[in-house]
Parts: sequence; structure tokens; C-alpha cells
Amino acid sequence: AFLLFTWPRLAWRRARTRAARASWATGALYRLEAVGRNHLRPRGASETPRAYGAVLAIAVGVPDLVGVGEAIDRSGYGPPGALADDLRSRFDAALAAAARVKRQRSTSSRFRRIRNQNRRTQSPR
Repeated sequence: AFLLFTWPRLAWRRARTRAARASWATGALYRLEAVGRNHLRPRGASETPRAYGAVLAIAVGVPDLVGVGEAIDRSGYGPPGALADDLRSRFDAALAAAARVKRQRSTSSRFRRIRNQNRRTQSPR
């Protein structure tokens, strides 16, 4: 029974990993989406990689993400060899830098944390 439920999930993961290795654009898009999820900005269903990269560049503060989105579009939907190896390595470095950026806490979560601390320090009535 365990294999019945686990096997399809493992097969799906394995296929996704294999596809990411086969295409730089697929792997880069997966990494770009991971950066967006980390910064609470998931990619919309109809959002192109170019538009998503531009939005994340502002949200994360890594301007090279604009180029990453454009490169994903060019490499994924263009002819083979549309992206030079030096650009790929530059954009891989930009994705790695964006992955290291810590998410900023919003002021509302900071307010809730302070409010909860104040509630704990007040004595019960």
C-alpha cells in the first residue's frame, strides 16, 4: 500500500529532475519560481518568465533577475543554442545570489509579534 501511494510521486519528482537537467531554461525557471515562493511572490498561471523575472528583480533586489527571465524565454522558446554559455553562467550566479537573499518581514508581521509579546508580559486580570 505504501508503494501504491508513494511511487507516482517519486516518479513525478524524478521526471521533473530529469527534465530540469535536460534543459537549462527548465531548471532556471524552477529556481526562479523557488526564489519567488521564498519571497511570498509565487508565479501567476499566465505570467511569462520575462514578466516574472522583472517583478522578482524589484521584490528581491537583484536586478539581474530581469535578464534571467528574458534568457529563460529566449532559451526555452527560441532555437537551440540561443543563449551563450557565458550568459548562462552569469544568470546562474544571479539566481544563486537571489536564493541567498533573506525575505524581509512585513511590518504587519512585526506588529503582530510585538503585540503578542506585549500580551504575554501583561498580567492576567
